[in-house]
Amino acid sequence: MLIQEISTLKLDDHALRPVTELHWTDDTGPRDFRLGSTITLGSDRSCGCMVAHPTVSRVHAELIPSPEGLWVRDLGSRNGVFVQNVRVREALARAGDELRFGAATLRTHAAAAPARIPLWPYARFGDLLGESEAMRELFAKLAKVAATPLSVLVLGETGTGKELVARALHEASLRPKGPFLVVDCGALPENLMESELFGHEAGAFTGAQRARDGVFAAARGGTVFLDEIGELPALMQSRLLRVLESGEVKRVGANRYEKVDVRVLAATHRDLHRMVNEGAFREDLYFRLAVVTVRVPSLRERREDIPLLVQHFAEGREGDRLDALVKAAMGAAWPGNLRDLKNFVVRSLVLGPELGGADASEGPSDPLHIDVSEPYKVVRDRVVDHVERVYVEQLMAEHQGNVSAAARAAGMNRTWLHELIKRHGTTGR
Repeated sequence: MLIQEISTLKLDDHALRPVTELHWTDDTGPRDFRLGSTITLGSDRSCGCMVAHPTVSRVHAELIPSPEGLWVRDLGSRNGVFVQNVRVREALARAGDELRFGAATLRTHAAAAPARIPLWPYARFGDLLGESEAMRELFAKLAKVAATPLSVLVLGETGTGKELVARALHEASLRPKGPFLVVDCGALPENLMESELFGHEAGAFTGAQRARDGVFAAARGGTVFLDEIGELPALMQSRLLRVLESGEVKRVGANRYEKVDVRVLAATHRDLHRMVNEGAFREDLYFRLAVVTVRVPSLRERREDIPLLVQHFAEGREGDRLDALVKAAMGAAWPGNLRDLKNFVVRSLVLGPELGGADASEGPSDPLHIDVSEPYKVVRDRVVDHVERVYVEQLMAEHQGNVSAAARAAGMNRTWLHELIKRHGTTGR
């Protein structure tokens, strides 16, 4: 959809969401805040809810309203999150509960009037499909930020379609005719990454026989999409930060900077909030990338979209065969999200739903099998997912579900182990 068309649309459809009111006093005085959608809380101004207190981390916690109350999630803060004086990693707070972030105390209250969340009027935005409320809310947010020059950080599990989101933002932007160049930060060797991003001069290193533009120069007038930004090495994080701050790049072997005009989008399946608080990702780079943050729902959060998606992947086929595909797909978990669902539909069109394997939705029967006909990223994600799942299952079994003991034995941060347990559905305590 063209930006001119988007600008004339009126978003008359809305979802009603419960609102939680927060009341506290910080270094700026008494404060009130109405919370109707998911936000981050911290001492940095870029957070949705800023609490100016020396014990509050810059990105401290995530607040998620729900019909049951307010979900509060610690993002690896220095001084912890407390609900009714109990330190928690993630917990549900009820109306009237007292929350504490570090030493800053907030009181909660259920507002009488719900929040009205705008919904996109169509089941499509670019190449993204979805009739669910979750997707139409996402589409409305994308339409709002697409025409701006702001950097956008796209969050979501593996296989949810983060690159599709980035491409849709580019196509609905003020620069849709410019290049859209993708960099997979997890697939590039570290010793080649600087040249790939910023270019090099002839003779800059062995094999550099001629000068070459990097991605940022080649994308002038367009968009650079940095996929899996959480995998970016520390040295490259500092160099990328300079590009975002100055709009200039310097080729490897060059002695001068050159201006570039690009919009930067980034994506990750990792928890960058935690990585920032743990020192694994630069805080200043995070805030440069996450001027706007959007989260792509997993397939389990929008199961009502499965029939539409199956029909799309089945390329318009109709009748009993399509009905059988939809029925089989609705009964599966799809831990790999859209990628798994698409693979199932493609297999099933050839083999039938019974042999297509909706209940074995994680790819080949041997997840460590390497098939070079598949994209490297697909193979890598499948292998990493398998290794993570098996390791965590065996680790938790060895320590009878005790997360603290398991984390110590594995030499792993306890919060990261919690994240892996949640991701793979393993039990722990």
